Amino acid sequence: MKIIYNTIQRIWRIWVTAMAFLVTLILSIPLLISVSTPKFYGFFSILARIWSFAILLLSGFVFSVKGRKNIDYSRQYMIVSNHSSAADIMLSYLSVPIQFVFVGKVELAKIPVFGTIYKASNILVDRRSLDSRRSILPKAKHEIERGRSICIYPEGTTKHHTRRLMPFKDGAFVLAIDCGIPILPVTFLDNATLFPSDELKGHPGLLRAIVDAPIETKGMSIEDKERLKEQVYNIIDSRLAEAGR
Repeated sequence: MKIIYNTIQRIWRIWVTAMAFLVTLILSIPLLISVSTPKFYGFFSILARIWSFAILLLSGFVFSVKGRKNIDYSRQYMIVSNHSSAADIMLSYLSVPIQFVFVGKVELAKIPVFGTIYKASNILVDRRSLDSRRSILPKAKHEIERGRSICIYPEGTTKHHTRRLMPFKDGAFVLAIDCGIPILPVTFLDNATLFPSDELKGHPGLLRAIVDAPIETKGMSIEDKERLKEQVYNIIDSRLAEAGR
């Protein structure tokens, strides 16, 4: 019976991958046009949410977001979330419906079709390159000047074998302090269970997200980095604990 169940899960994972590729292919032309110039980025943000909704729906997921009232749509944020699933990208776009760019791994740019759009619409970093890591701050400041927010998954990995939340890296918090923008904590409660990144299992269901109140960074210095990081970590970790993770 277990073999049959595992086989069904693997077939479903293949289906999800196929749906993601199909939706990306169908929307590829408008998406490519929307990332061809910064003037169209508002159009891209709308398409990204359509892309996300379609993939989740066709994969058998529905989603619920609490706390959107905490978002001031006239401000820029450093959006910080836990990261354990490929579904995190889609749920990020749907949970925080404002213009933002990801700071993400350069390796994802190698994916056909998706990679071209991803590279043109986000800040990519090669973690093996010091120059690449150093370039993030000026690029992030440039995006903020354009009126966009930044989204970073500070765990830096999706592999959660023994812990519900991995230790946070410094980048998001250094950037938020340096740019003077508030941290917006977002917690994904079910992504690791329903669509884990490091195991070929999962099933359709409800993906829940919680947007907590932003944490202001104005007046902070780099000496406040550890305290800020701990505060955000505790918020997200407590949300996961409450959900039984």
